Amino acid sequence: AYYPWQLTEDGCVSPTHSVYVWDNRNHDPYGGNNNLTLKQPLDLSKDGSYYLTFWHNYRLDQSFVLWVEVSTDGGANWNWAGRYGSYDHWDNYSTGDFVQEVLNLDDYAGQPEVLLRFRFDWTAGWYYYGVWFLDDIIVSYIPPHAPVPDIKANGSDGPVTISTSDTLYITTE
Repeated sequence: AYYPWQLTEDGCVSPTHSVYVWDNRNHDPYGGNNNLTLKQPLDLSKDGSYYLTFWHNYRLDQSFVLWVEVSTDGGANWNWAGRYGSYDHWDNYSTGDFVQEVLNLDDYAGQPEVLLRFRFDWTAGWYYYGVWFLDDIIVSYIPPHAPVPDIKANGSDGPVTISTSDTLYITTE
């Protein structure tokens, strides 16, 4: 039997499994949308900040779009929090390896029941092949007025500039 989302040992960030979905134009028993919805709603009712962090790896031909979506009404309506790929682009997309994504969920703070889903979508029409691996899906909460550490660069108290190519090491005292 074919199930759209499956566990695999073929690729993961932390041992020993990740979840993945794949399809191609010759194998389409589930239609153009395959959803992975978290089973239990999240309680984001506390005041503070919320973040969805996950690792993913994908290889997509044209017309595939990967959505990360949020619902506050039991799944009747979905809002997108993240999008990868394109309906109207003829290029292929690939992360090459697992990359980490961090999505801010502050728009949903105060909501007692929030659903999250990952949607593998190729409803735009013609497609070849796509696969999406997900691992280490975490929702984090940061309380309001959480202490922010002082950051010093090489012992100075001046501003710190960090580029995307820098590695930042933080130690606490």
